[in-house]
Amino acid sequence: MQETNLKLARVTLARAQDASRRGFGVISPLEIDQNRAQVDQCAANLELAQANLASAQINYDFTEVRAPITAASAAPRRCQERRRRRYHFPDHDRFHRPDLRLLPRR
Repeated sequence: MQETNLKLARVTLARAQDASRRGFGVISPLEIDQNRAQVDQCAANLELAQANLASAQINYDFTEVRAPITAASAAPRRCQERRRRRYHFPDHDRFHRPDLRLLPRR
């Protein structure tokens, strides 16, 4: 998208410069300066987008996902832990809702 904006800004500047060469007073010098500034701003935005992409690629390259155990072997153990927690520690179980009557009122 930034590349497209830069192309559009360059085309607009070229058209404005061409129109100013053809006739006196058709395009003001202020408009040409604004178009140049737009080209510079779009070029800077493109460089920023490329830098952000490079940074994201570096972060992605350093990312490594590891699973401690496979899901097939973890499922029975997880069920046993839930049952144990349900009976021994019902208030601390993250799989069940807490008893809202015990919470302080505001």
